[in-house]
Amino acid sequence: MSKKIENPVVLIHKRENSDTYAVAIISGSHDYHDAILMATMEPDMTGDDVDTWSKTGY
Repeated sequence: MSKKIENPVVLIHKRENSDTYAVAIISGSHDYHDAILMATMEPDMTGDDVDTWSKTGY
């Protein structure tokens, strides 16, 4: 059974030694460990206007 997101909060975290970002969608918390949906992204501007790699977990 999936959780309903009643009070959506979006957190974006830039990792220190990398060009990757963690994006978390949370219901009412400000702790990314409580994420209901999380993705990691790495922008890569080579070749395309915007090129993004993402990995999503639920």
